[in-house]
Amino acid sequence: MQDKYVGDIGDFGKYALLQSLAKRDVPLGIVWYLTNDAGSKGDGAFIQYLSSPSEAGGLGSCDAQLFSVLCKIVHRHDRRVARIKELAIFPQTTEFFEERLDFKDVPAQDRCDRRKRWLQSALRHVEGAALVFLDPDNGLSLNERIRCRKNGPKYVFLDETLQFLSRGQSLIIYCHQDRRKGGLAEQGIQLFCEKGPTGRAWAFTFHRKSVRIYFVVPSCEWMRDLLAERSREFRGGCFGAGGHFRLEGCV
Repeated sequence: MQDKYVGDIGDFGKYALLQSLAKRDVPLGIVWYLTNDAGSKGDGAFIQYLSSPSEAGGLGSCDAQLFSVLCKIVHRHDRRVARIKELAIFPQTTEFFEERLDFKDVPAQDRCDRRKRWLQSALRHVEGAALVFLDPDNGLSLNERIRCRKNGPKYVFLDETLQFLSRGQSLIIYCHQDRRKGGLAEQGIQLFCEKGPTGRAWAFTFHRKSVRIYFVVPSCEWMRDLLAERSREFRGGCFGAGGHFRLEGCV
């Protein structure tokens, strides 16, 4: 995640999904894999949808309150994840972690230790959450060779997700669609069905501008049933009916 993405069209979809799955009764934690702003100049520029709720197939009309808050952030040129905390998009009980994970000026031999310390801090900051959202810049990687390279902070790795799951926290994991053969959503669902504690996982794909994937991995049968019910409700509502989100996998 980078500050410059706050308020873009992907951000809107992300927070709408989290609100719908956690509602007000599931303690939520948000772990931003926050890195320094980088990449192409066009990154984070998908804000045209904020010109009107009817833009992007009526996306903004699906959640007028969220639309208003993100409009305020973007129009004030104050695009920082800290604003998401401050503007009460989520309940006051929501736990946030926004410490930057960046290897700039970190010697290669020290990067893995830096990452381990960062993860332990993240685990402490959201230990009261029942549902945790992991928000890396790019998504899930199974390539261990890049973990401690300069671009490693852009990814979450399987063993990191399992540390949350093993202590009873369900997960939603962001992943940017790539050109992987066989379908990234299908591969991720299969992986978490095999490695997750309940043998069940599914995903939402967001279809405005570039495709984004959100894996849903429950930690226990009770959360599995609750998240499955709310996932079906979300699919049947404005976001699903409008073609903004699709539900992937068996729920």
